[in-house]
Amino acid sequence: MSLKCLHDVEMLYAFNYSDHEWARLKVENLNRRHLTMPCCGARSVLKTSKLGTQFFAHARTGECTTAPETAEHLLAKNIIAKAVQIAGWEVSTEFPGQSHDNGQWVADVMAIRDHRRVAIEVQWSKQDQEETKRRQERYTRSGVRGLWLMRHPNLLMEKETPTYRLRYKEESHSFSVLMPSSSFNASWVGNHNKDDLRFWQQEIDLSTFVIGALNGSLKFEPAIGQRMPVSVSTAPVQCWRCKKDTNIVIGIEFEAGKILIGHSSITADIYDFDEIYGCDDFLYTVFSPALLKQHGIGQIKRRFSRTVGGEYLSNGCVHCDALQGRFFDHDSWYEARVTYTVEAELSDRWACQLSNSYDQMSRWWFDET
Repeated sequence: MSLKCLHDVEMLYAFNYSDHEWARLKVENLNRRHLTMPCCGARSVLKTSKLGTQFFAHARTGECTTAPETAEHLLAKNIIAKAVQIAGWEVSTEFPGQSHDNGQWVADVMAIRDHRRVAIEVQWSKQDQEETKRRQERYTRSGVRGLWLMRHPNLLMEKETPTYRLRYKEESHSFSVLMPSSSFNASWVGNHNKDDLRFWQQEIDLSTFVIGALNGSLKFEPAIGQRMPVSVSTAPVQCWRCKKDTNIVIGIEFEAGKILIGHSSITADIYDFDEIYGCDDFLYTVFSPALLKQHGIGQIKRRFSRTVGGEYLSNGCVHCDALQGRFFDHDSWYEARVTYTVEAELSDRWACQLSNSYDQMSRWWFDET
């Protein structure tokens, strides 16, 4: 099964023919037998899959080792190839190549523009992460960027190997692409629970996704460098020193979803900022003394702790400024409420060091605007 064949030295693509043109080419080929398979040179015949996809096939079973494909796999390739053309890129299917170390490969769909080449792979069968990485590295050595659309949810959450889930909708014979959310973890997402909405932040029509991916809509760590609402949650406690009531900051939430549709919020706490150089501007914006005092919250600053034997960024009493130890914050979590919201930047100077929030930021997002 192939979406292309040869007429002398000219490559013909099945997806470029209307139904009427396909029927006419089929009759012409029956009479002239002039079309051949590019994989082995054998005579080609024209067929239509059970899902309505036009394709070329070997006239006879021979020695060619080209692997068969499912009708769904073929349909997905067909949609992708058409989308590549709509995006303004040159397209080739079943595209053969070779890396500098003589590793051979065949890309499902190759998108080409000037010196850029993007291989779009439809992985219909199950493939482990190590194999995906190996094949991606082979593309990299060939100067090709690889993009993976995978039926099974064995995805890699990394910039170097962009992988997304491909969902087939049987009732409409259509496909969509699912972008993993911060709740996604390939270790415990399998075929039994892959449709749980918690694991996916966006769902995009396959053609729309391919067009956008080739024209700059795919972004990694999109929230970094953006200004967004930042909400601060606090809880009431009694100061151990003066015995008066004060409020302490329990959590910080960067509401990325309000500026990046489909993105989830990014959570942190004040201790994430303790050792990060260059975050003073953020701390002053979000925890300005006047704003804290207005809400009955003590200053957020570095204080000496006998317990830890040093200073750390900490909550203080609004009345006597006594350090309110971080070791007891968990006792107040259930009482925490959003107290106020300001606008601030998720700066690239320190965001990458927020280890507790890394998984929430380090993922792909599709700009649907």
